[in-house]
Amino acid sequence: MGNQSANRRIILFDIGGVLVHSNGIQALQRLLPSGNREEEILHRWNQSHAVLQFERGRSTPSAFASAFVEEWCLEMTASDFLAFFSEWVPGYYEGAIPLIETLKERYTVGCLSNSNEIHWSRLDQIDSLFHFTVVSHRTGWMKPAREAYEQVLKTVLVPPSDVFFLDDSAHNVVAAQAVGFRAHMVRGIEEARAILATEGFIPCK
Repeated sequence: MGNQSANRRIILFDIGGVLVHSNGIQALQRLLPSGNREEEILHRWNQSHAVLQFERGRSTPSAFASAFVEEWCLEMTASDFLAFFSEWVPGYYEGAIPLIETLKERYTVGCLSNSNEIHWSRLDQIDSLFHFTVVSHRTGWMKPAREAYEQVLKTVLVPPSDVFFLDDSAHNVVAAQAVGFRAHMVRGIEEARAILATEGFIPCK
């Protein structure tokens, strides 16, 4: 490892789309009238009051489901939606857990995620997998709000330049860079591995 990489003491991961399969937008697309594009659904999701309340830990699963079904005019009951919603995070990408375990041998490894109690609870060993976790439904702050990134700095007490961050959202990466993180956009475990190898954190294949 070069000196430059050795100075980056914290490796920080987003969860969905980087380490974990996330198929919610595609699942929603199947429920909505044809013609709704994925980017439009994602924008609507990010602006949804029901989602913002739930992923900030300010509503219960049942309240979220009722509000979401009404807000999106879905033709299903709230309980059916909750069952549907829980399947949006089917599990880790192959190789994700071994990658984190390898990195933890040399670096402090954490996660910064917009999530909720339902999806979080479906991920086996998620809290013990990392040295620390900063999750929106516990902190009340969601990326790309600056306060979400500042929660990481309060947790690990290092300068922003010591944090190397991987996220699958361009908006979140830009916001992280504005705070001073060394942030890169990646999608999936292979892209994550590639940038980590390029930066000298793991050996190149």
